[in-house]
Amino acid sequence: MVNSSTNPIIMLMTFNSNEWKAVCEEFRGLARLKESVTFGDDGIGTKECWYLTTISDVDIYGTHISDQGPAEAQQYATIFNADGRIRAIIVVGVAFGIDSKDQKIGDILVAKEIWNYNPLRRNNDGSVKYSNAPKDTSANIVDKLFSIYQQRLNRGSSDRVHFGQYLSGAELIDFEPRRKELFSAASLGRDVIGGDMEAAGIAKVMSFGLKKIGV
Repeated sequence: MVNSSTNPIIMLMTFNSNEWKAVCEEFRGLARLKESVTFGDDGIGTKECWYLTTISDVDIYGTHISDQGPAEAQQYATIFNADGRIRAIIVVGVAFGIDSKDQKIGDILVAKEIWNYNPLRRNNDGSVKYSNAPKDTSANIVDKLFSIYQQRLNRGSSDRVHFGQYLSGAELIDFEPRRKELFSAASLGRDVIGGDMEAAGIAKVMSFGLKKIGV
């Protein structure tokens, strides 16, 4: 299907089948998910995406990436960035938290900056030197999400949303000591909230100077 709309687009990406199912049901219901558009070209690759809804003259599309990790996220973010209609990419899904006392399952994490903790160098004495500096996400998107959060709180919402630095890399980290090691390395002067495997790939696209992409 060819998308004839001239509206700007926000692309929602998921990397887990349960996340994708939840996104579809939230916006349209799986039974109504029929309008697909293929983005990209033979030069950079293509990806089929699904129309979800239109909000304030912005078309919302979603797509599911079956393979997890930063390389896959970077590949498809590059495809979407090449389309001038796509103004932002938002990765939607499950993340790991940092503080079990302050964070609960169901809390929402919003990345103000992303730190890709790969690659690294582990020295002879066991210490670790990380190569990358944190990269800012879209300030416009973060500010809008914070404004919406404040409005919902004022209306009595019980939403729990955390804003801060997000850790991302090629490791699926269930090992608590490794999480603590990363938190210790990242937390100097920063409010670390959690992380995932895919945001680093999106941030890599941003580092090329393509600032229209948000995370």
